[in-house]
Amino acid sequence: AGAGAGAGAGAGAGAGAGAAGTNGGLAVAAASSTATATATAAPVRSSTLASRCRIVLTGTSRAMGAELREAIKVLRCTELSPEALAPAGTVAVAATAAATATATAADPFTQVTHLVTKMDRNGICVRTLKYLYGVVSGRCWIVGDEWLTESVKAGYLVDETPFVARGDSFTRGGPSRARVNFQRQLPPLFADCRFVLAGAGFGQNSLPSREALERLVRLGGGTMAARPPKAADLDVAAPLPFHAAKVGCSHFVLYPDNRRRKNHVVKGRVAHVSIGWLLDCVSTFSLVEVNTANGGGS
Repeated sequence: AGAGAGAGAGAGAGAGAGAAGTNGGLAVAAASSTATATATAAPVRSSTLASRCRIVLTGTSRAMGAELREAIKVLRCTELSPEALAPAGTVAVAATAAATATATAADPFTQVTHLVTKMDRNGICVRTLKYLYGVVSGRCWIVGDEWLTESVKAGYLVDETPFVARGDSFTRGGPSRARVNFQRQLPPLFADCRFVLAGAGFGQNSLPSREALERLVRLGGGTMAARPPKAADLDVAAPLPFHAAKVGCSHFVLYPDNRRRKNHVVKGRVAHVSIGWLLDCVSTFSLVEVNTANGGGS
């Protein structure tokens, strides 16, 4: 699931400059000596205990991944493997909000405390499915790989704040907004929203699969439905979902063909949009106005 979920523009943009990560310093002896030398400086430490740290790697090369895995072991944290992150099962569409909440709580991705990714010098990373899962959940820190290497040099988990990603290759600000939303205990991004996947082509031509999109929606607190509602059947006087005031819709019909972004249609409280719109919403951690969605994917 961590592979690029590109749609049209390609996920590689924005990741050209390599993060200025420290390649050395991963030996236990080096970590211990550095920790002793800096112990009296009383630096700010991570808010997460190492024993509770659940890390996911994304967007890193094989060589860098091996180095980061060694760092995770040195710090006595836990890396969650792709197998550990696999959903336990599927959830029927048209489920109740309570059933969706239960399924979301059981999703292994909600256990992730840190998503570590390669960033460029401006704090921009590649937009992968794992990255999107991390942003939409709002629960985990999304940090550059330097956070791990600096933690090893210090001998403990250092403060995450200076290492937080500023955005991805398409948009900016999502990780920070997601963290603030979660810390303030505000509703998830897609709370009280319903989504329908319409048409064929999901999972083709680098587009995310149906399963990946459904997981993205549920991690964001949304609910999947079997078929689009009739606009006339929706109460336009009912309160809109918490994050949907700018959009003015509560139901979203998603199409796999991003060319539909030129023909996004809103009928009452039902919006017909491309999956690029959904990915942009997650990237910015806000429901993007339908007529301004750029249709990009990752």
